[in-house]
Amino acid sequence: IALSLTMMAGLFLIVLGPRFIAWWIDPTFEKPAGQVLQILMVSYLVFLPVRGVALPILMGLGKPGLPTIGFLVAGLINLGLSVVLARPLGLAGVAIGTAIPNVLFAALVLVHACRELQTPVAGYLRYVVPRATLGALPVLALLFWFKLGLDVRSLGGLASAGVAMVLLFGLTWVFFVYRNDPYVDLRARLPLLRAWSRA
Repeated sequence: IALSLTMMAGLFLIVLGPRFIAWWIDPTFEKPAGQVLQILMVSYLVFLPVRGVALPILMGLGKPGLPTIGFLVAGLINLGLSVVLARPLGLAGVAIGTAIPNVLFAALVLVHACRELQTPVAGYLRYVVPRATLGALPVLALLFWFKLGLDVRSLGGLASAGVAMVLLFGLTWVFFVYRNDPYVDLRARLPLLRAWSRA
């Protein structure tokens, strides 16, 4: 679920985030600031689900040591890479210097959490990643249609793209990503939602 929620917001920001920046600040910011947003958001697709789920599990198990050291080392790597990459790549280099430690930290914490829960990492990845990735393809196609086909730039256009994306995302996740899921049965909950909305 954490990956799903991260993907929902993240895909929108990766594809249409630069357009929002252009509308909000100035069109000249679309490329440089948008590039930074895209670099960071790609790393957050890996970092945020682990940070939101695996890290609290380790804290609850009383195993905060490795994540704490990992955060410290990630911060030092971030600083070093940002300094090295800032001159040749500018602000994008600083973003890359932040993105790489995010992904490394997420991998470290994920492996540690799986080990503590006696869950094979490969089994976890097989359960979480493939269906969500396939489910993201129609959502990405819709977002690129709004960006390239309709060339949305106004707040109304961006809001419409967001609403359409959320609807498609919800349908795709209910009827494909979580279909026959052993842990999350969203389709079984649909009648409950309909009954609740009538009340």
